[in-house]
Amino acid sequence: MRKLLVIVLLTLILLPISAYEFEKMKDQVEKFVLPNGATVLVLENHDVPVTHCITLARVGASNEEPGKSGIAHFLEHLAFKGTESIGTTNIKKEQKVIAESDAIFNRIIAEREKGEKADEERLATLQAKLDAKVDEASKYVVQNEFTTILEERGGTGLNAGTSQDFTVYQVSVPSNKLELWMAMEADRFTHPVFREFYRERKVILEERRLTLENDPSGKLMAKLADTAFEKHPYKIPVIGSAEDIENITRADVTKFFKTYYGAKNLVFAVYGDVYLEEVKEYAAKYFAKIPAGEKAPLMPVVEPPQTEEKEFVLEATAQPFLFIGYHTPEENSADFKALSALASILGQKQTSRLYTRMVETDKIAMYGFSFVGYPGTTYPNLFLIGSIPAQTSTFDENIVAIDEELARIKDAGITDEEFTAYRKGFLRQYLSQLDSGQYLPMQLAMAEAYNGGYEDLFSSIDEIESLTKEDIQRVANTYLVPENRTIGKLVPKGE
Repeated sequence: MRKLLVIVLLTLILLPISAYEFEKMKDQVEKFVLPNGATVLVLENHDVPVTHCITLARVGASNEEPGKSGIAHFLEHLAFKGTESIGTTNIKKEQKVIAESDAIFNRIIAEREKGEKADEERLATLQAKLDAKVDEASKYVVQNEFTTILEERGGTGLNAGTSQDFTVYQVSVPSNKLELWMAMEADRFTHPVFREFYRERKVILEERRLTLENDPSGKLMAKLADTAFEKHPYKIPVIGSAEDIENITRADVTKFFKTYYGAKNLVFAVYGDVYLEEVKEYAAKYFAKIPAGEKAPLMPVVEPPQTEEKEFVLEATAQPFLFIGYHTPEENSADFKALSALASILGQKQTSRLYTRMVETDKIAMYGFSFVGYPGTTYPNLFLIGSIPAQTSTFDENIVAIDEELARIKDAGITDEEFTAYRKGFLRQYLSQLDSGQYLPMQLAMAEAYNGGYEDLFSSIDEIESLTKEDIQRVANTYLVPENRTIGKLVPKGE
């Protein structure tokens, strides 16, 4: 066994998943692809009668067309609204009212497009008609039936999320309810009904107000991406612009769904008390019915290199906040592991360089941190360094301290102690996360969808073993340079 794994086994004896067990898992994962292109991953673990279920769609906010921002997140919400047989008392009557409400909304859109010439009275009349149709449609809706069916039968951890790169749906179910989950999952990707569309739009707009418009740090991060990226869709937040959300139609969502939610674009991963042959049987019965569609291609937009430092100031009723973003390559690049190590050593623990220097020694910040992979990882992204300046310090003092710590790494590299601590800490956290139920199948699905195959998940230990201190020093010198960065300052109003 390799030297590193011996060290890990000696230091991580108490972990539920050991490095040795992790190595064995690679040969235990079973993969099969259905005739329609859907990929299914199965990992058996019969210790507990629970199955963790993941559906990953290779689509995120970066796949959206200009003017349709927020549609991927919108669709994620609507995917829980049920199907032609779940969530309704009379699908034919409901769909008739849905069509009528959409026709009214199209008239609203047409009037809005007149700009200053739009007739406000006509808009108010149309909105009243739309509201009445929404109320009429609601009479046929069985609220939350999709989630209720699963939860009443023991389903837990039911959730979903949209990122710049992917959309994921997750739930854990008792093992004897695996077929139920597979049947329902196939149904919502075969016969979806995007009901309660107009009410859900209001929910999303409120979510946007809370997480972006009324959250100063969220605004700062969004502004940083918008400033750092010139062309790439990463410049637009996942939740989208308010204007785009206001004008998205059900037809837009349906088109987006048909484009990106075909079987070729879906990866299903199940982990737990399941049997391969049983999963194959249910997959052939249910998942094979999902229309094939086409696999989403990589985005053709290439972000041009940044050649000079950018800076912006954002005022808000909040404490000061500093973000510095450096352009770095995508997760599948040869340098990403070294950049991840650099982020950890620089600012991810209270023993990190930024925290020790800025918080404990100089006392110029309340916190200092760093991470890589914002706002996504499929395409070139940002390495972020941030701090919360102390009341008695300035932004310039924080930036100088950050630059000096970077210069130390660029000139002298990291120490043997830092490197050893990083490798041990990485492996400890990595293995403990993989033992947290839904996390393992989610990472299997991610690796299958974006890293060339699920096997890539098991190469992380080898990659960390092959990483050198010189790699970390090199990426610091290559990417963390002034002309490649954007500085964002959140300044309290009145200062």
